[in-house]
Amino acid sequence: MSTDNTAPRLRQAEQDLSAVRAALINRAFHPGEGWRTDGRLFGWILDCREVALAADLLPAVSRLLYELLAPFRPQAVVGTGMSGAPLVGALVLESTRRGDLLDGILVRERPKAYGRRRQLEGPLPPPGSAVAVVDDLESSGATAGWVVETVSQHGLRPVVVVTLVRFDSIARDDRAHDDVPRRYLFTLSELGIAESGEEVAAPQVRWRLGGVNGGDDVPFSRPARDGDLVIFGSNRGQLHAVDLSGCLRWRVPLGDPDAPSPTHCTPLFTPHGIVIGSDDGVLRCVERSTGRLRWATLCAERIGAGLADDGTGHIVVPVTQMPHAGALLRVCSSDGTVSWRRPLSGYAHARPAVVTTKAVLASDNSGTVTAFPMGDEQQPYWRRALDAPVKADLVVDDTGTCYCADFDGVLTTLDVADGAIRWRRRLGRCLYTAPLVADGNVYVAGDGHLFAVERRSGRLAWVAPVGPWARGAISRLADGTIAVGCSDGSVRFISPTGRPIGLFRTGGAVMSGATALTGDCVIVSSADGHVYALHPRPQKP
Repeated sequence: MSTDNTAPRLRQAEQDLSAVRAALINRAFHPGEGWRTDGRLFGWILDCREVALAADLLPAVSRLLYELLAPFRPQAVVGTGMSGAPLVGALVLESTRRGDLLDGILVRERPKAYGRRRQLEGPLPPPGSAVAVVDDLESSGATAGWVVETVSQHGLRPVVVVTLVRFDSIARDDRAHDDVPRRYLFTLSELGIAESGEEVAAPQVRWRLGGVNGGDDVPFSRPARDGDLVIFGSNRGQLHAVDLSGCLRWRVPLGDPDAPSPTHCTPLFTPHGIVIGSDDGVLRCVERSTGRLRWATLCAERIGAGLADDGTGHIVVPVTQMPHAGALLRVCSSDGTVSWRRPLSGYAHARPAVVTTKAVLASDNSGTVTAFPMGDEQQPYWRRALDAPVKADLVVDDTGTCYCADFDGVLTTLDVADGAIRWRRRLGRCLYTAPLVADGNVYVAGDGHLFAVERRSGRLAWVAPVGPWARGAISRLADGTIAVGCSDGSVRFISPTGRPIGLFRTGGAVMSGATALTGDCVIVSSADGHVYALHPRPQKP
């Protein structure tokens, strides 16, 4: 090969790799799709045929795979089924283009029952000839191993197995049990996709506080922190205050001490005190230092969603009204006076997002996002109907984009000025965590996975496995580690590149998510009755 031809080929290979990688992530990866043989859904599926059969990508795929097999100097390329057949054809054409002719061979699952009754179709080379086996994906090695065994039984000599993608769990060894070398374009981790079931270290428990929650009602009140004080509510109807080391400062009942009202609302720090809503529909403000009640206002039948400070001495409060309605209230944080009430189209499950001192965005169980004026005007600025309920908190970034995670698994971005959709991305079966915007990405978790999505384009950056039914808040530590709480009682720690690095199991569901306690520690509330402070790395001996 001449030196003059090497540089263009390297540039072409770099362009091809970039294009194929992007397509595998954004075209072939389908979260929440694909069926197991036992009838259960996969958490995700990587359908490489959506890349291998795409007219704009097959030339790049064939060039890249040819570079992998060429050093082994095969006389033919072999594949099987819906995945291998198109790649065999593409590699035959690529070899023709390069002047190094390779014949193609297709392997049937069993010999044909009529005609020539062959199991190997195509121009067979002489016995002992070297052949390359090609497939789109190698997850367990079973299919490739079967093809290697079958062609060997027909007198051919497999010298390499080439694939687009190979699972990390089998990619640690470049040879399988058949001792045939493996070559591949990417591992799952190189695509930013982490395999489920990967063993990770147990995080360090900095401290735990017991007796917080109890009974069958799963707690949804997320801990909130301001300076050296951490506040959290409980399904036992108490509001707790601890310092950063977990020492109790004070604890007060919400309402009647003999029958306090449970809370699933996350506390809000304001200049006038700590405000929290509860299941009796009462909004309360207590003193920061002692927990003594400053004021209480009956707002509705139930307050279960998060509260928002509008920056003008008022709190925006989403409430639930039976049987199927909700409302948004604006309440003075100094004395609890309600300045206005705006109806919603359904239950209010999510914390609203304050855009400016003039507007607030609210969502409801009907799937409607509404922009309300902060003043006395009753007419909304705009409404946007989405396809599913929005039960995750709304988040607005510094570019005027609102991120809405809905119950159908779609992440939608809206222009806060007029409600226009900027982009949408389907990410699975449901999304129930508040989006987290950081480092050019937006992070959101759903049923079994944490997704990192490029905030400007909506393209998937990576995906990592977490526990089932992740909800509440996602927390990010100083080093970029992401913490996610799940309904199976686990707290998962994911690296900034999507690699699972820590797993802690509590004794009950963690449905309120995780809150950053310090730069390297998170705090979570569990249905096992405890609140935990966790560091993602195990303690050094």
